[in-house]
Amino acid sequence: MDCETDIVACFVELLNEESLSELLSLFHAEKCSRGRMKMEDFMELMGGMMKVSPLDERLSALCRKVDIENDGYVTENKLMSYLLLQLREREAFRTVKPLPFQDSPDFKHNLYSKQCPCRLLHLFPPSRYLSISRDGIITTWSSSLQLLRGTVMDDKATMIDRNDLLRMKRTNLWVTDATVFLAQNILIISTTSRELNFYDVSSTVYKFLYRVCDLPAVPLCIVSHTKDDNSVLMLYGDTKGNVTVFHFLHPSIALFAVNAQDNPSASDKIHLIVYSRLPNHSQFVQVTVVAKVHQEWIQRIMYLPQNHSIITCSIASQNSLVMRDINGRRKPYIFNLMKGITCFDFSYDMNLLVTGSPDHGVRFWDPYVPTSPVSTRMEHLSPVLDVLIHKDMKLVYTFSRDLVLCVWDIYEFTLFQNIHVKFPFSQRQPDFSTTILTLTTPSQLTVMCNEYIAVFSVGNLTNNLNKCTHSSSAVSVLCDSKFNYILTGSKDGEVIVWDCLTGTKVRSIRHTHDDTELTFMSLDGNGSRLITGSRKGEIKIWNHMNGECLHVMLCSGSTEVTGVVHLPDRALFLSAGWNKRIVSFNDKSDVFKIKQDSNAWTNFPHHSDDILSISFCQPHYLATGSFDGDIIIWNTDTTLQVVQFKSLTQIRAAINLKLYKQRSSHTSSSNQFDHAPVDKVLFLKTRIHQRQTHGVLVTSEAGNGRFWSFPGRKEPQGSFPLTISDDELVLALATDPNDNYLLAGDTIGFISVFDISHYCIGESANVLPLTLARWTAHVGEITNIEYHQSSTSFVLSSSYDCNVKLWTFKGELIGTFGQKNKWNTLDSNTYQHYRNTQAEEYQGIDPKTTTAPLQEEGEKEEGEEPVNSTKEENVHQLVHLLLLVAQQVSLNLVSLITN
Repeated sequence: MDCETDIVACFVELLNEESLSELLSLFHAEKCSRGRMKMEDFMELMGGMMKVSPLDERLSALCRKVDIENDGYVTENKLMSYLLLQLREREAFRTVKPLPFQDSPDFKHNLYSKQCPCRLLHLFPPSRYLSISRDGIITTWSSSLQLLRGTVMDDKATMIDRNDLLRMKRTNLWVTDATVFLAQNILIISTTSRELNFYDVSSTVYKFLYRVCDLPAVPLCIVSHTKDDNSVLMLYGDTKGNVTVFHFLHPSIALFAVNAQDNPSASDKIHLIVYSRLPNHSQFVQVTVVAKVHQEWIQRIMYLPQNHSIITCSIASQNSLVMRDINGRRKPYIFNLMKGITCFDFSYDMNLLVTGSPDHGVRFWDPYVPTSPVSTRMEHLSPVLDVLIHKDMKLVYTFSRDLVLCVWDIYEFTLFQNIHVKFPFSQRQPDFSTTILTLTTPSQLTVMCNEYIAVFSVGNLTNNLNKCTHSSSAVSVLCDSKFNYILTGSKDGEVIVWDCLTGTKVRSIRHTHDDTELTFMSLDGNGSRLITGSRKGEIKIWNHMNGECLHVMLCSGSTEVTGVVHLPDRALFLSAGWNKRIVSFNDKSDVFKIKQDSNAWTNFPHHSDDILSISFCQPHYLATGSFDGDIIIWNTDTTLQVVQFKSLTQIRAAINLKLYKQRSSHTSSSNQFDHAPVDKVLFLKTRIHQRQTHGVLVTSEAGNGRFWSFPGRKEPQGSFPLTISDDELVLALATDPNDNYLLAGDTIGFISVFDISHYCIGESANVLPLTLARWTAHVGEITNIEYHQSSTSFVLSSSYDCNVKLWTFKGELIGTFGQKNKWNTLDSNTYQHYRNTQAEEYQGIDPKTTTAPLQEEGEKEEGEEPVNSTKEENVHQLVHLLLLVAQQVSLNLVSLITN
């Protein structure tokens, strides 16, 4: 059937105006009696046009479809009717829109609070989410919305450890809203006590910074925005209908000028700032009040940086929604509705305003025509509580009090899909806060009610992203060099074996861990067996050549497995993960279920937090990195520690601390740095086998690559940024067999190639690695990256966008595993030669040489189209260069500070 479809598509695509006219003219030739052609003649004609044998079965099936009367003749009308039908079907298939939500939501239960969260905030690095409940409990979630920890604020607004949660006496604290300063990792929480509480959330232990008290009214909704000059705006609307704007001028140094009058006593570590005294802090913060925007409480507030304006709404018939300039220089736009407006969302790029009201109405507005909406939809049967515009999908989401989620088409203003969200609480009244809908990622929508978070996967977006390899997020990619096979694994537990030469699917293993998510994949030391790990601590050993499961191993605690290494000389498997320990299993066991070895790896100290990455190097070195920034190198023969490092991050924060001390009398109670998670550890095995001690271990921490040496000092010997943006992380690292090139995949889909052949060789690390290539590989987070040596050098990458791709070492796309058209790695004419417009290629690269030759200006490779160097590309390169210089200066300053 597929072959028949292919030849039909070929037939339709080959026809243009000229060829169709020539074909139709043949029906009026002398040998065609009465405008009809014999089937044999038509098959011969079609075979010549498509270069297919007239005896081909696919061609015969095509011609039979054209002859709908089955009389052995093809007429002009029959051919035209068939072509019209095929074109209509292709157009209908092209324009059809699959439903955005095709699967049931995944419900996350907050075990730390019974109150609904006011806001779900995304913080990085490390990537995580914070939900702030109305009773003052801050819950920390992982990047995949797995529950991590809870923190409680008492009536003094100090942080309580999670072990005190059950003994904690509830207070009268009631949270109204929250926001975060991303660049500074500062959380701001507003309460009904007319207070603003500021917390440092850059580490796992949250620290109280300031409290602004005695506000003129209760703040109900709060937003923040970082300006181009790195200053921060914080705006909130209150119960008096006023909007207050805090402009923090130097947030990286301090938010307020805390002096002796405001300094707390030794027993109380709260910096208490009275609102009426804020003019005394004018060197750090300026406060502006926009009075009487509304007569009632302000329900929502939004800041528009494009024109320095605000949008607010309230449940009042007059001034239901106001869009105005903060400085009041322009005439405001005022929208009036009989029952007011409870929620809204605005897209500046689309010039679209969408509102929800207590009268069950969803209204689409031209923001500059407030007299009447463009469209009013009344499909909801209860008051609309929240509205959200999804710009990537060109959709609008609305949510009503009766737990109905509606999806609307932006262009046609029609209802696209509605879902009744069945939260898993029974006989309880649903309770909501101000913000209910949140887009955590472009393909993930969350709905909050009571203590539950419903997580919807936007299936339509995944389809738009040309999902080829897997139906869910790709977790890992591996290379089987013996058979030139590529192994890919997805979140839903599917493992597929591919032929690297052509991209053909060889076999697949489904439900490797039943209904549990697949979290890790690797090959054993000999490359003959596949190792998989799950979220619930289960490890399986497979024969990936026939799909047979050989062994099952269970880790104590049923926690997520993040890494497994095989020691073939000692016949051991070593696993690590969220159980914070290294667990060993005997590889010589003949039983199907292997129990963990209770006599090994019992030496202390172990990691105090989750282990995120593990790496092994012969003869006996094992490296582990954890969430709290610890890096431990072990001796696998003795199970003892060789050395322990501590990641050093947020270097700019240390510099700002020193500058702040020079300008202020304030002294910090702690001079310690915050430690970012160690996302990846990787041995440079060639250097160790050559008995080198400098720069033998690479780690990825907060987007930076750090090189460590042992034995020797416990500080990194070298460090440089792996990403263009400071806000991104690198979760995937790999090297070539000679450790000359470092490959890095970041959380926005970029792959970078660095020349590390001479980096940290010897004592000096002043010459930073050269960035040889950087290109956009995926539209989602890169989960794994591999170097593969076959006929030439290749790069493999897997991503949360469900795809696994094969690249040349220059960043040219060979293909995506699972695509329709196959490739041949020996024939470059079959490559897709994908070159993203955002790609930055600094030099040509040959993996067989240590240094890459620079191309002359205007020089281009044979067969390659010249690329115009635009002003924007030059700016990107300049920014990247400045980042490298700044990083080196930061390292020097840190050494001065610590000394």
